[in-house]
Amino acid sequence: LEKARQKAYGYGYKGAMYPWESDNTGEEATPSWALTGTFEHHITADVGIALWNYFRVTHDTVWLRNKAYAVLAEIADFWVSRAEKNSDGSWSVNNVVGANEFAPNVNDNAFTNGSVVTVLNCATKAATVLGIDPGNTWNEVAGKLRISQMENGATREHSEYAGEIIKQADVNLLSYPLEIIKDKDQIRLDLEYYEPRIAPEGPAMSHSIFSVWRDGACGCHSIPCKFIIS
Repeated sequence: LEKARQKAYGYGYKGAMYPWESDNTGEEATPSWALTGTFEHHITADVGIALWNYFRVTHDTVWLRNKAYAVLAEIADFWVSRAEKNSDGSWSVNNVVGANEFAPNVNDNAFTNGSVVTVLNCATKAATVLGIDPGNTWNEVAGKLRISQMENGATREHSEYAGEIIKQADVNLLSYPLEIIKDKDQIRLDLEYYEPRIAPEGPAMSHSIFSVWRDGACGCHSIPCKFIIS
């Protein structure tokens, strides 16, 4: 946690910012030429989500109080300082690399923003379990962080996205595992729009998640095929 605090401070943010690739000291180990180490910040939200999911399974409130909550709170504070408030009252997370690493230095990446919403909500829930007042800021940012749609109704991958090929599933992660998008028609629309845009050379993890979506949203016969591809 201390190394994550130091990294956040070095970037000019509050709270704790975790490395994309950590060495055994907690320092960033991503090669300097790779943009992921500098800009793929959703990893910090992912760490917090993992902690909350562990609590959801174990219900270990002693662990939550003594170990996890400090990390969750620092992660939430990081995202509040990382986000930028827009003139219309909404919030944005700018200049990131999302799960779709083909699109570097973009604003309001869908998975990044979705993971931020999720971890801020996780931190608020953890505080409630422990009888701690989380204040209003975490909820404000979580409730007003931009996740937009295109003219066809599909969720926009990032603010400048215009239909390009993407490296791997990104928008679709908002339905599973983040469960931010729950409407089956929206899940199906996002699936049908983005699945054909996955690069053939992209990682197999997209197809493993597609098999989950096709079962839950579509009940399609392609589920075994997607699972085998993964």
